Amino acid sequence: MTLQLKPKQQSVIDIINTRPEIDEIILIGPTGTGKSALTAHVFISIAEAFPHSQLFVWRKNFNTARKTIWRTYKKMMSDMNMVEDKHYKLNEGSLLIEFPNKSLITFAQADSSTDKDQNKIKGLDITANQLEESNELIEDAADMIMSRKGRANQEGQPSINIHTMNPNNGWAKNRYYDKWKKGQLPSNVMVIEFTLEDSWQSDKDINSLIRSKPKWWVERYLRNNWNYLDEDHALIKGYLWERASIFRLPEPERNEVGNIIPKFTRTKFNKVIGVDVSDGGGDACVATLIEDDIVMEQRELKIPERTYGQSSEVDSRPIGYLFAQQLIAWAESKGFTKAYAHHISIECNGVGTSMRDNMKLLGWYIDEYVATGKSRNETALNARRALEDAEIQIFQKDAYRGNEDELWREISAHDTDMVDGVEKVTKKEKIKEILGRSPDYADSFFIAVRKHSTVHGKIKDPAHNLNRIGV
Repeated sequence: MTLQLKPKQQSVIDIINTRPEIDEIILIGPTGTGKSALTAHVFISIAEAFPHSQLFVWRKNFNTARKTIWRTYKKMMSDMNMVEDKHYKLNEGSLLIEFPNKSLITFAQADSSTDKDQNKIKGLDITANQLEESNELIEDAADMIMSRKGRANQEGQPSINIHTMNPNNGWAKNRYYDKWKKGQLPSNVMVIEFTLEDSWQSDKDINSLIRSKPKWWVERYLRNNWNYLDEDHALIKGYLWERASIFRLPEPERNEVGNIIPKFTRTKFNKVIGVDVSDGGGDACVATLIEDDIVMEQRELKIPERTYGQSSEVDSRPIGYLFAQQLIAWAESKGFTKAYAHHISIECNGVGTSMRDNMKLLGWYIDEYVATGKSRNETALNARRALEDAEIQIFQKDAYRGNEDELWREISAHDTDMVDGVEKVTKKEKIKEILGRSPDYADSFFIAVRKHSTVHGKIKDPAHNLNRIGV
């Protein structure tokens, strides 16, 4: 069973087959060049050719793996003319692919927040590893994973670790990309860079990406310029976002007897929520939680009766009331009470006005934020300041991301420019053109950070339009 590969993709196969001294391969390059699909082809071929192979495919967590690389493998087996239950069996629940010769491809997570010391990895005997988007893993986890390969290779299987990655700032860039550029990689490690010429995407699709994405994204993710940090006029540059990102929650400080030392803050209740409400009810209503100076979660508030038609009767209650109920239930689950309702800031435009009024009717006296061109500009600029001053951090977890990196995608569409000596953020109408929809996750984030800044006294100048927010 064969698949037509492009020359660069075939070169990876040739290296694995003819250069056993290379046991770590790093695949980098533009989106759509088939890095993940190629590795899937390699692992499926090994599983078929060598009985009892134990091949592992790693991502940061199962949910992301299920939505991405799991689907890539299923499509690849179809492209290789393989038939389910004849050439392989799928275990959708456990994310396993079983072959008649007793080979297994196991999809596993390397989530340091749930397995800080990699205890679940230490005892594995593995033939070869695919570290998918390995730059998202912490370096210790990647090292532990790679140390387990070559322990189930009795049939002569290649002992190999294959990374696919986007070498943004961080350990992966320092360890692989920068050393590769300087010619300083160890002899057993090889970086293979794909270019747009190797892409399986059409010219039409590539040109569409170039038109719709910010320049920094095009430079990095299409043109392999991973040292591109200027990002022209980006509101929040990629390196700043990465610097603010954390992948495990900090351990609380303890005294000599083991008791937690309370963290000093200006407020006893160090939590805020920012809510972006659709002006007309058609866009998403998104709430962002910041707890102990960390952006912990984003939640899209949904109205089941209206969104999914689960009720056979028309619900006559105002949509603002239904959103208010959803928000209160979520806020209470995060420890909020009516006494701290003023730590919740809601955009009071359109449906937001109804939501505000219904929150008050239910006894929740929230902060009001009125979005105007001026206040939106200042709110976005304040979010950048908060990141620069390390006022907040971003907890990188799927539950917070909403969709795969949705928040960052929206934020990265925001540029700034100087107009009459004043820094102006890209207007919302232009952002909608770039994204094809409203930047609801970004707006909710901006509102939450602004509320956090006011609670902690970081912005006091009347120029910040605090009269618009009930502080």
